[in-house]
Amino acid sequence: MYKLKNAILFLAVYIVIFFITMFINENLAAVMLAGIVIGVPIYLGYLLLETVKYFMNKKNTNVISSQQAPLQTRRRNRDKQVPKRNSDSSVQTNHVSQKVQAHESRQATTPIGKNSVKPVNDETTLPKETPKQAIVETNVHPIKMARRTDKPTVHHLRRKLKDFVVIDIETTGLQRDAKIIQLSSVKYKKDELVDTFNRYINPGIPVPADVSAITGITDQLLQDAPTFDEVVSDFVDFVGDLPWIGHNINGFDIPKLINNGLPLTEVSTIDTLRLARKKLTNLSHHSLEILKHYYGIKNKSHNALEDCKTNAIVYQRLRDDILEQVEADYSDIVQTLAGLNFAISGYFSGYSRADVKEIIMSHGGKVKSTVTKDTNYLVDGTQTSDKLTDGVHSGKELKAQKYGTKMIGITELKEMANG
Repeated sequence: MYKLKNAILFLAVYIVIFFITMFINENLAAVMLAGIVIGVPIYLGYLLLETVKYFMNKKNTNVISSQQAPLQTRRRNRDKQVPKRNSDSSVQTNHVSQKVQAHESRQATTPIGKNSVKPVNDETTLPKETPKQAIVETNVHPIKMARRTDKPTVHHLRRKLKDFVVIDIETTGLQRDAKIIQLSSVKYKKDELVDTFNRYINPGIPVPADVSAITGITDQLLQDAPTFDEVVSDFVDFVGDLPWIGHNINGFDIPKLINNGLPLTEVSTIDTLRLARKKLTNLSHHSLEILKHYYGIKNKSHNALEDCKTNAIVYQRLRDDILEQVEADYSDIVQTLAGLNFAISGYFSGYSRADVKEIIMSHGGKVKSTVTKDTNYLVDGTQTSDKLTDGVHSGKELKAQKYGTKMIGITELKEMANG
């Protein structure tokens, strides 16, 4: 319809301009008249085509609406119907009910408790990456555990919490069916740390080499560890009815916990990833590792328990609107690495690359993005990439071999830093 209106409007404006031009310049008016003589038939054909298309579309819309109306009426009538009952149907219903109850009793696990958390102030829609989660409006949001097949209802809290648990996990990967190999939590009451929970879990499958390189969790460490089913009840008892806090907890931790067998149906959460994106707009990335260094937190990385401790501090800062960056102060640290140039390659168990960089810089060293002739040391970790230059070595390792740069590990770096 808007095309038809625009076409008519354009023609009207052109005619008005033609009449105005007649009083100003007869030659220009003659040219415009010729344009009208040639263009009007074409333009009228265009108007006719748009008119026909408009009325055809309108007719099709009316036909579709008339076809859908009886269907909608039948659906409403069907919803209002009440199924007839007789003695046979009652017997059958009771029989089916007994089957369902027996099935549920085989799958049910220890309930989390009878208490519920306080009412929350607000709820938001779940992110797209958590298709298993659903949200409903209610005044009370207890944490509930039930059958593993149930979809969880997640209530997104906005009020400031003083009593909460922080949840974090380590897994065999990022894929949907990844297994949990570490489950950790820290508990806060009146804004004070009161208890910790940490379990290594035997996933029943080998831990990928790249995961072991990053987390330090190996098959040998998990050989005698309990299974997830064996630690569920302890975890449920630990978290109680407290709301959960985590970094990307709704998009990652909760779906992974459910896929591994946690019978969660209802919980209240605060996601520090969403909170950081909302409040720390000066940062381009908001990973927990980046937030840790932003706030000057000294905990290790890639360990679920250490990440819980880190995230608890991050939440308290964001909650209380403490948004200023904590500037690193190295004045009291002996500059044992002064005058030395370093490059970093690979992954380090328990340390992120930012952690390694901070060790170097805090002791006076400089970190370069690549290996050059002036590089004194390459801090070399485990190579996990499937795109290594020669299939074995990284580009930095090959350059270090070319220039004769000494390669050291994280342990040697720390020894050098400590003098």
